[in-house]
Amino acid sequence: MAIEVLCLRPKADFERLDALPSPALAVSYHAPEDDAVPALMKRAQALVIPAVGGKLATSLFENTALKLIQVTGAGLDRLDRAGVTRLGIPVANVPGNIGVAEYAVTSALTLLRRFAWAGTFQAGAARCRSGDYRCAPRVQRTGSHFDCRRAGIEYAGVGE
Repeated sequence: MAIEVLCLRPKADFERLDALPSPALAVSYHAPEDDAVPALMKRAQALVIPAVGGKLATSLFENTALKLIQVTGAGLDRLDRAGVTRLGIPVANVPGNIGVAEYAVTSALTLLRRFAWAGTFQAGAARCRSGDYRCAPRVQRTGSHFDCRRAGIEYAGVGE
């Protein structure tokens, strides 16, 4: 018998990453604002919710068959943790989303220093790879720099 799972994320999110669930799970995908969600929660054994969105009332979880709430991110602020704990429903999340911070910092540096621009020109790219960074003179003239303290990197511990 398949385990019933109610997922409040679009199925496309999982298809795009080639991360579809096991056939042992009967997953039902619905939007959080779908009127059917409260009734579906009564019989689902597991609930998968995104980390972002409005707070979910504890009353939604009362008298349900839920054995697990899985948050697909690090944040747990959508839930009244004390309330769902009192109901005996364990909550799991995906801690340590340092990858998001690393992506943000890498993207900022790539844009700031125009690394993508430098790599689009064959001669310039070859010079940059050999250590001659004059291939992107516009970068040198900008005078821009990335302030780690302003980005919160010192405090977030990125790179440790």
